[in-house]
Amino acid sequence: MTGIQKQLEILEQFTTFEERLSLIFLHEELKPGSLLMGVGHEQRKILEEFTDSLDPEMIISEGGERSLPNRLLGRDKRKIRDTAFIARNDERFGLLEQEVPGFAGYTDESVGRFLGYPESALTYYSGSEVPGADFSEVLEETDLPREELRYLNFVSYVPRPEEEDIVEAVEQGRKRCEELEKRSDTIPIYMDYRRKALEQEVI
Repeated sequence: MTGIQKQLEILEQFTTFEERLSLIFLHEELKPGSLLMGVGHEQRKILEEFTDSLDPEMIISEGGERSLPNRLLGRDKRKIRDTAFIARNDERFGLLEQEVPGFAGYTDESVGRFLGYPESALTYYSGSEVPGADFSEVLEETDLPREELRYLNFVSYVPRPEEEDIVEAVEQGRKRCEELEKRSDTIPIYMDYRRKALEQEVI
């Protein structure tokens, strides 16, 4: 059993399949940042063991500050600890813009940039109450075959509901899928993740 296979099995205790797939892409330098929800003290220790043992370049940061009054008065400088932002360099965290309450203390748009989402999607869905509604309608009408659309499961964002944006996301997903297959020669568990992603319902 490879080191990453063992660590991924441990992470199954408190992460979703999508979160672990995101960590694989971050580890393989196929995406710039990852986000995990519901990370308590014990889970954080396990996550730190994962990054320390497999990829010392990975950096874990907590969410933003808790509340605007506490931040202004300096009464409570604690961070939102149940969210873990993970990147491979400190500069990535500079993209996160403080907002309370926001998403884990940050603006939705800045979290999307941190995760590497395209600006077209961030702009289109900014302020949308149901971000995927328009996309679902377009997905039903697109001429792209369902076999191609499966590659959307390898990207972690909802593309802007335009054909060119969907094609771009499909191509990005295809490349990630191909990379998992190539690298499975040394890390066999990658084929399991590839297969499961291809079997899931399209986002």
